[in-house]
Amino acid sequence: RMRITEAGNVGIGTTSPTDYYSGADNLVVKQASGEGGISIVTSDVQTGWLLFADGTTGNEQYRGGISYNHSLDKLYLLSGGSSRVIIDSSGYTKFTKSTGGVIASFYDGTYGVDLAATATGGSIQTFNINQTLNFNTYGTGDITFTTSNNSERMRITSGGNVGIGITNN
Repeated sequence: RMRITEAGNVGIGTTSPTDYYSGADNLVVKQASGEGGISIVTSDVQTGWLLFADGTTGNEQYRGGISYNHSLDKLYLLSGGSSRVIIDSSGYTKFTKSTGGVIASFYDGTYGVDLAATATGGSIQTFNINQTLNFNTYGTGDITFTTSNNSERMRITSGGNVGIGITNN
């Protein structure tokens, strides 16, 4: 049922854990047929963790990982020592990024949506659909609609004026 090799590698359900890639083959869990898995069990008000570390101090202890908060019914994906993706029990997904660039991308191979932030990590600046229609917001409060070649086609100013085919309204 379980084997610990001379090198200290552990196999559960396999006598040869080094046959599989899991980093240094330290732990391999195998189910020859049917479903298999590993369960991390905590109380219904606690959080279970699977963490990736590269040190023993600060966030080196959890540079990457997966956690599940039972009391909130939320799944967290960690990268760089911080939560980057949060999925709640209704399937709502929140992506976070601390600096500028694309915050989230959703693509099914044909259709897609990008959300991008300002270089300082401020509010969403660009909402891009299929890389052909862009909604842009600026510090002025204006919203512009541009095509894939960044040609402005419509602007709604913070005062409520709408311009189509012109940029100064």
